[in-house]
Amino acid sequence: MINQSYDTIIIGAGISGLTVAKHIRNNYLIIEKNNECGGLSGQYSDNGYDFDYGGHYFHFQNKEHIYNYIKKYSKFTRYIKNSKVYVLNKFMPFPVQYHLSFFPYLLKNNILNEIINMKKNNDNSNNLEEHLIDSFGKSLYNVFFKPFLSKYYSMELKQLIHSKDKGSIPIPNKKEVLDGYNGKKFKAIGYNPAFYYPENALKYFINNFSKDLEKNILYNTEVIKIDIKNKIIYTNNNQYQYKKLINTMPLKEFLKISINKNIDNMELGLKNISTLITNVVLKKRRKRFHWVYLPDKECPFYRFGYYPGRGRISGYLEQTITNNKTGSQGGLESVFNILKTLGVVKYKDEIKFISNKFIPVSYILFDKEWGDIVPQTLKNLKSSDIYSIGRYGSWDYTSMSDDIQNAIKTAEEINNGK
Repeated sequence: MINQSYDTIIIGAGISGLTVAKHIRNNYLIIEKNNECGGLSGQYSDNGYDFDYGGHYFHFQNKEHIYNYIKKYSKFTRYIKNSKVYVLNKFMPFPVQYHLSFFPYLLKNNILNEIINMKKNNDNSNNLEEHLIDSFGKSLYNVFFKPFLSKYYSMELKQLIHSKDKGSIPIPNKKEVLDGYNGKKFKAIGYNPAFYYPENALKYFINNFSKDLEKNILYNTEVIKIDIKNKIIYTNNNQYQYKKLINTMPLKEFLKISINKNIDNMELGLKNISTLITNVVLKKRRKRFHWVYLPDKECPFYRFGYYPGRGRISGYLEQTITNNKTGSQGGLESVFNILKTLGVVKYKDEIKFISNKFIPVSYILFDKEWGDIVPQTLKNLKSSDIYSIGRYGSWDYTSMSDDIQNAIKTAEEINNGK
């Protein structure tokens, strides 16, 4: 029996769902399976500490209007990114392709010669592996890109398309390569040379951002089935009728519980990685970088970073988990060993607390099936008055700023009857 009818139902009270709700001009309901909003853009509590879900920061490059929109909900601190790579038992500035002077003499000469003498044809590459070799040569590919990205993606790079990585893997011109070989240090490189973080942490921002929406959020409610044809949502408690549906839950999970889809089992072609976040509280800060990438195959983690902000010193380790296992590498011994290697701690008692958080869907894998499935699926859903948005709803690689911008656009489309 249908409990209530709404013009718009929004699945998920993360950053995308909340933004849509703030701009929609009709009768709406937000359904959230957790007991608080924010999703992975928020925080969770453990042993009296609030932790982020890894390094989730705001980037406003070419999106000043988004910054102007959200800064009324919190003051933000701007940080010029200082990231490193720990490779060959030493720290190097990131991106490494701009800083060849940090490599051993013979290796940096081989990398330089390969890049300088290369005929660029990376736009014609068939996969991510080819693109990286065509852009940086085999030597740099083998010493950094292959071990790091193979660990991160947990699959062969030749199985992935390269077009989605172009913005996040900047390619220097030959002059920049030569300058880096001769010792120049580059700053503000890539799509996120600066990042922003709320002065009072993400939870404070999310609480302010969602304050005027609370009366329309249904917490502790899980969507278990969606009847696309009849526009009915079934939850663990009730049934709800909708005219428009906005989905922000992972597209793969959404399709699993949807009936009347155009193609059955299409979600089987959607791939992702899971991540185990190991949050740590530290007694002191011994390093000044923001985060460091870890390509060493013997290390289970692919990144360590410090959380920004004043007061408590805390950081996070990230590792890719496959086959839905929760991992066993987040214990004190393994955490201490890697942090000691990085010089983050000297003694075990400098680690005050460890909290592990498993994220089932963290990053999308862009293989060849992605292009065959996702764009057409989103188009088909929209023809049925379903807007699947956000990083996971659209099954894409997007930032929080992208998600806010796209959510506002979605609300405007619905308001205008599109």
